[in-house]
Amino acid sequence: MPGCTCICTQVNGELKNLLVAAVGEDLETRVHLLTEDKLQLARALLNSAKHLSTHQEQIEWLAGQCEVWRSKFLASR
Repeated sequence: MPGCTCICTQVNGELKNLLVAAVGEDLETRVHLLTEDKLQLARALLNSAKHLSTHQEQIEWLAGQCEVWRSKFLASR
């Protein structure tokens, strides 16, 4: 029986080491995936900001055109 206890202790130790390694790899994978998600979200945010800037420029141009046509209309009266 003493030999069995020694083997069980050794097996338990190896299982603990494998579990720690598996948990470490799982955490590393999760951190990697979260980092990739964060990068993708940052790119999407920059893209959205670019589109908003473009739309703002278009709105300003159209507002100017409205003023031009309004002035022309009022001058033709």
